[in-house]
Amino acid sequence: MMRSMFSGLSGLKTHQTKMDVVGNNIANVNTVGYKRSTVTFNEMLNQQIRGASAPSSNFFGGTNPMQVGLGVTVGSIDVVHSPGSPQSTGRSMDMSIEGEGYFVIGLGSDNYYTRAGNFGFDSENNLVASNGMKVKGWTAAVDASNNFNLDTSQAIAPINLTALSTSQIMQATSAMTIGVNLDSRLPATGATDTKTYISTIATGTELDAATSASPVILNIGEGIVVDGTFQITDGTNTLTLDYSNSANWDVDPSSGLLTLKGPMAINWDDAANIQVKYKKADYQTSMKVYDNQGGAHDFTVTYMKTDSNEWVANYAIDGDVISMGAGNSYTKDMIFKTNGQIDDTVPQNAAFELPFTFPASSGLDPLSINVDLTNMIQVANENSTLSNIQNGFSPGSLQRISVNQTGQIIGTFSNGENIELAQVALATFSNTSGLSKVGDTLFVESRNSGLPEYGAPGTAGKGSVKPESLEMSNVDLSQEFVDMIITQRGFQANSRIITTSDEMLQELVNLKR
Repeated sequence: MMRSMFSGLSGLKTHQTKMDVVGNNIANVNTVGYKRSTVTFNEMLNQQIRGASAPSSNFFGGTNPMQVGLGVTVGSIDVVHSPGSPQSTGRSMDMSIEGEGYFVIGLGSDNYYTRAGNFGFDSENNLVASNGMKVKGWTAAVDASNNFNLDTSQAIAPINLTALSTSQIMQATSAMTIGVNLDSRLPATGATDTKTYISTIATGTELDAATSASPVILNIGEGIVVDGTFQITDGTNTLTLDYSNSANWDVDPSSGLLTLKGPMAINWDDAANIQVKYKKADYQTSMKVYDNQGGAHDFTVTYMKTDSNEWVANYAIDGDVISMGAGNSYTKDMIFKTNGQIDDTVPQNAAFELPFTFPASSGLDPLSINVDLTNMIQVANENSTLSNIQNGFSPGSLQRISVNQTGQIIGTFSNGENIELAQVALATFSNTSGLSKVGDTLFVESRNSGLPEYGAPGTAGKGSVKPESLEMSNVDLSQEFVDMIITQRGFQANSRIITTSDEMLQELVNLKR
């Protein structure tokens, strides 16, 4: 009878523990990011009255052990890490997670993990949780050329946007993608055209006396392609305009404006006329590129067909044709496959580096632009620009921020640019159930959770981020009420064990009367 009383007492204690867990679950039914807990019971020790015996081959069979249980104990209190329902909030920095993972927040080097994504910025532009802890992830770095780099391979750190939100943001062009259709039906002539200028347009002027302060300007009047046959002649002297004498001439391929700034062995006085020999462009495109100070410059490309599947092109910035870096070449060859796609098996055919140096007086850094031609095609359709994209932009200040599904904080600037300023990190564990609760909907790693694996949302099994929403508690009230009823009846039944045992003891005491 004493054993039954102690069994009943253990039952009261364990059911009280379960009621405490159920009550806490119900109390947190509207707590953002809360994860409900469940309780399981285990049988306590057993007292053995008689052990088991083996069968006797001649007489008796085997007997089973006789044991009396000594009550119940709490086997485990497990946190259920199933996701709660996302609730839209309309706040730009609220985030919920769809899938696996926890936000990482911390105080100094101590990291805590939570599903509650009600974040915001403090007065020092730190991204913080509602409890003031800093949210960790990666913040974009800006190099000397104002180029942005968001490197998620680095160690996570508190997100702070001070350097990105309080200054003018600009970026020099370092990469571009050119997508143009070149009409395959055009004839591949590559013929040399001639433009004649009568010498009276510069009476008394010796071309070899021309200077940069007093140049001679010839307007061809149409787009051209500057190659090895680009020449000027006075009938006696013929001079090829190439890299070797490029300091004495400039040409804008898009307009054909030729500036001669001497000295050159061409005489205006003695010649009946001056002729410029050039090749007419079949098509041209233009876009803006940007220097390291955010200044915009005209970038033009002129194209000419030279064979059935071959074209050449000139590239120019502010009307100044760019050398391809080979010393004497201003043209870039493009070879297409028979299906009209660019032949990227040809070395440097699909992508190449385009160098350009501004005049020394400008004080601007040189540009080195990686040009991608993989979107170039040649089909039987009118010449047309499909998509020309470059990564530079003019100065602008931060206007507003938002979050996307990869957890990136996107800044919208006054120049119309949307820039990835930062990215929140997610942590996953090999045993999520091994995490320890520390209050405030926070978890910390334990000896049985495994080490955290940090990464960007959407990578390595981590969930995605749902902007402008919060994950609600995963408490199911109907389940909790059922558990409450079961717990109440279990507690009630165990109390009956004690009262019944007490009555039996009372009967035993009454035998003495």
